[in-house]
Amino acid sequence: MSVNSEMNFNFTFKNFLLIFFSGLYAITINVPGDYTTIQDALDVADDGDTVLVASGTYTENLLIESGVTLLSVDGANSTVIDGISQTLGNLGSTITIRPESGSDTIPQNIKVDGFEITGGIGNLMDIEVDDSDTRTVITRRVGGGIMAYNTSPKIKNNNIKEIDVKDNPGAKPS
Repeated sequence: MSVNSEMNFNFTFKNFLLIFFSGLYAITINVPGDYTTIQDALDVADDGDTVLVASGTYTENLLIESGVTLLSVDGANSTVIDGISQTLGNLGSTITIRPESGSDTIPQNIKVDGFEITGGIGNLMDIEVDDSDTRTVITRRVGGGIMAYNTSPKIKNNNIKEIDVKDNPGAKPS
């Protein structure tokens, strides 16, 4: 084997090790430092990672499908996620937390901490209504601020307000 072949092999092997081991450790992704939107940061985050959000107002609807921590730097009084007039298809809740589409794995250890969450209109969902003789499926919007589906996230130090609950019989504004 020539010297050049050995060097290429070593370089490739070192790159492989770097990539392999970097996936084993949780990282912190800064918004807006590393990514300009929270959703862009969530899209690259892996289980165990933290998305750390600086003060400001972020007008977006979020979809969390992995075991991440979404954390504000300065708390709910200075960091706002506003889902007003934004949707991700049928997803109109400001934050939707669910397993990834088509996945049998339920994300664990999801945390949302330190935000004002506002403006969500809820996700469109089919709801089965059974009366004595018939089964009816109706479609309504549910979960205006945060919609957690098939997960058990830890939600703390957040203020959820000014969500649209007119078509959401289970939600009552305070």
